Amino acid sequence: MKSTVTTYGRIFPLAVVVLLTALLLVISAKSAKVEGAPSSTSELCRSINSLRLPDANLGFWDDTNAEPYRLVFPTIVDGVFRKGKPDYTVAEYDSARPSFNNSLVEHLNEAGLQGYKLVSLTGGFPVAVVKLDKTQYEYAWFQTVGPPSMKSGFESKYSQFAKRGFHLFGDFVTSDDCENMDPDGPYLIQRCTVTDFFVVEREEGFKDAIQQRLAFAGPSFSMKTDDDLNAQIKDRLAEGYYPTKLLSKFEILLEQTGEKNERSTDQSDVRVVASAWRNNVQAKVNALAKQGYRLTLINNQIALMSRAPTNSTSTSYIWLDAKAKDFEKRMVQLQAQGAEYRMTYSEGEGKANKLIFESRSADIGKTQHEYRVLKFEFNETEIASEKKVRSDLTPESKENVKLMNRLAKEGFVVREVFNSDKGCLLLERSK
Repeated sequence: MKSTVTTYGRIFPLAVVVLLTALLLVISAKSAKVEGAPSSTSELCRSINSLRLPDANLGFWDDTNAEPYRLVFPTIVDGVFRKGKPDYTVAEYDSARPSFNNSLVEHLNEAGLQGYKLVSLTGGFPVAVVKLDKTQYEYAWFQTVGPPSMKSGFESKYSQFAKRGFHLFGDFVTSDDCENMDPDGPYLIQRCTVTDFFVVEREEGFKDAIQQRLAFAGPSFSMKTDDDLNAQIKDRLAEGYYPTKLLSKFEILLEQTGEKNERSTDQSDVRVVASAWRNNVQAKVNALAKQGYRLTLINNQIALMSRAPTNSTSTSYIWLDAKAKDFEKRMVQLQAQGAEYRMTYSEGEGKANKLIFESRSADIGKTQHEYRVLKFEFNETEIASEKKVRSDLTPESKENVKLMNRLAKEGFVVREVFNSDKGCLLLERSK
């Protein structure tokens, strides 16, 4: 969304030129840190039009009329049209994917300069929600390519950002290519290569290095994955590291920073549960929930749960499939039952398409949670001369973004962006 920059041309013409030049240099410096090709000058010039100028009296952005939330997505990416729509071969998609990442993170940095903080992120066609905050934020990205059991090169790449005060916000799978190793044999034997996209975030002015460690348990017939990871986490907790991200079924990121370090020294009982040969992580989560454990982190086929010494209240978790035909009906039922939204679950294809709710009978009649789901989709047009594709929200979707911000002023908060038959936003209001 573009807005007009007030220039006060009659009073301070030189000051405005200097200010706009400074903004251009800042954006260029931040964008250059993104892995992949840097943004073009024309793109950066266009982004200047959407910036709010700093208020000299307030010492920060004049956000009086700023939207509480914004939707961020790639706007111009590499691609070609076939039969009236974007269409990619596998090779074309792999070649175009960095342009998706660059465009998304470029727009995240534009929003971060204006005081917006990343709230939620989903894959497929990548979409993020940002919320207006009281400071500025910087974003960058990197990717890993390797087998499904590990994020090859993650530790070395992430450490370069962590040394400069960045922390990992989120990730999702961008491609999953499998090759049949024995096409003529009686069994399906595949070798798969997975590409993961990672977004890192840094609050303006925060430069302290973030110390991190990895807990890793490779596929094994002799030892259960969760037992191996639990033993490593126990040792890391004693060193002041706390799990912050489940990278895969076999890898967990642990970090030692202010807030995380405080968490690592408490007396919570922390447990990892991972699927066996069948995907039974939901059953394992609910088995521990009956013993008073609470869901803390989750990823495809793995979850982290914790239990405070003073809390043994039983609970349960409900997985709601956003692609199911009765999704909206089930949402109404869960709201009536007093269920509380916790987090999304992705089954590995990069799209967050399941919502997890916590249901505790002891809480019924206390805090009630009201939910709204708003949908959005995109129009795509071809820039044939440049072999590019331009994406923008449909008119109806733009109205839903406006509705999102009206609801925010009525007490709703945007909890998540997720995938259904279309892109979706989950809003919640407690009462």
